[in-house]
Amino acid sequence: MKYKFFDYLPQEAKDIRIEVFVNEQKFENEFDDIDDIAYHLIIWEGEKAIANARLYRDEDEKNSYIIGRLAVLKEYRKCHIGTKLMNLLEEKVKALSGEKINLSA
Repeated sequence: MKYKFFDYLPQEAKDIRIEVFVNEQKFENEFDDIDDIAYHLIIWEGEKAIANARLYRDEDEKNSYIIGRLAVLKEYRKCHIGTKLMNLLEEKVKALSGEKINLSA
């Protein structure tokens, strides 16, 4: 399993979010301006992108970050991928000298 952070919204993350949020959960307005300022994390199993999340600075609280748009493809749920996402996001916040994380869900 491999992962990577991006400072733009890659197509693989768009595809996962469309599958999970639009197709499964029937969200209509999945993408927003926050995507332009966020870090985007993708996890791959082999060559297949299977999960993603985004992370961005909270403008209202100093040294605080917001995590959101966590999505795991249906066939990979119950495999602890969400835990892996959260651990990687927490490490990234620490690397950015963040002190607090809020979850947007």
